[in-house]
Amino acid sequence: MPAINLPENVYITVKISGDSEIRKLNKKYLKRDCPTDVLSFNLDQETDQGYLLGEIIVNKQQALKQAGKYGNDLEHEIAALVEHGVLHLLGVHHSHDDENSVHGVSTKKATNENTNDGSKQDAREVIKDEGEGSL
Repeated sequence: MPAINLPENVYITVKISGDSEIRKLNKKYLKRDCPTDVLSFNLDQETDQGYLLGEIIVNKQQALKQAGKYGNDLEHEIAALVEHGVLHLLGVHHSHDDENSVHGVSTKKATNENTNDGSKQDAREVIKDEGEGSL
């Protein structure tokens, strides 16, 4: 794995959401019309607060479902999902993911459009003020 080269004063935003919002984001940016447990968006931009690496959106509803499955309480499951999102922001991805599956789940309904079109600001606008709850 290559060394991570980040500027000083890097930060990441984390938002706790629910099925409805995360499904909209998943559909808009990844062309997958279903809720998921966590999404991450690389933003890579300078701000007044420092260097914003990206945003992580955790689905509290999915975290609750998964907590029991993995023997975690809700807080530990959310922490694991945030960790997963941070790894994605740092460039660690699933080697088995392709156009047909993500995390071993079929995406046959998904289109193969390239959604990496540089619309970082659009992702922030959709995320902003659409919260469905908190921890």
